[in-house]
Amino acid sequence: MSNLESGRIRQWFRQIVSRLRLWMIRLLSRYGGRLIIARVMWWTQSKFLVAIVAVVFWGDRVLLLEHSYRPRYPWGLPTGWIRYGESLEAAVRRELREECELQVGALRWIDSGFPARRHLECIFWAEVVETFQRRESSPSVDGEIISWDWFRWENDLPERLLPAQRPLIERAVGERYRFYAMQKTLKRDDDNTAGNT
Repeated sequence: MSNLESGRIRQWFRQIVSRLRLWMIRLLSRYGGRLIIARVMWWTQSKFLVAIVAVVFWGDRVLLLEHSYRPRYPWGLPTGWIRYGESLEAAVRRELREECELQVGALRWIDSGFPARRHLECIFWAEVVETFQRRESSPSVDGEIISWDWFRWENDLPERLLPAQRPLIERAVGERYRFYAMQKTLKRDDDNTAGNT
């Protein structure tokens, strides 16, 4: 059998499989109802956990938490799982309220990725609201957090910070700088157009 013939057979087979799949979807959607479609989707689609990671700034300092479950690298960024029906931004705000009783103002998405199999992380940077800033650290109710503190991001990060989070902090610093530089440029442009009218 030549390559041309085998290519045609593969193409023909793909078309049959595609038509069968389409026929099954139409059949399920017409006669199966939402429950059956939901079950089929549940069993055929990938499942994974979704977490948030927040790089929280207070001036030139960044918030780090001392975690009880990581003895080798106890210091790390605030993280947490997203609850069903919760937006990513709401999860960041809830985690910071629960772990440190902090309220954030500016909150911006940086990136997302899979650091491990079936584990999606969504990374944000946030700016703490000055008037709601707590300066004293206290352990979390669930015992997950031993303490928390503010560290200067340039040269004061603890040695026992989770190594994978140093690049996240550096990236958040760059994103934050770009955000505020863009805000200044937009304000300057608004001022210039207001002065010209």
